Amino acid sequence: MPPEKFPNIETLLFRCPQGCLPAKGPSIGLIIHHLTSNICASAIADRAIDHTGGVISITMTKSQT
Repeated sequence: MPPEKFPNIETLLFRCPQGCLPAKGPSIGLIIHHLTSNICASAIADRAIDHTGGVISITMTKSQT
């Protein structure tokens, strides 16, 4: 069996609830966020969703320098 093309990447779907405002947790970064960033706050900062919530796709990768 051939090795995976991208072995260090995992993609998940996540549902952000209505009313999840950026004030509920920090968002560190833009488009690429720090591991400690609030998922929904990051999606709002990136304009992927607004305060009404929604489903987003999260791609976790190997840490970057």
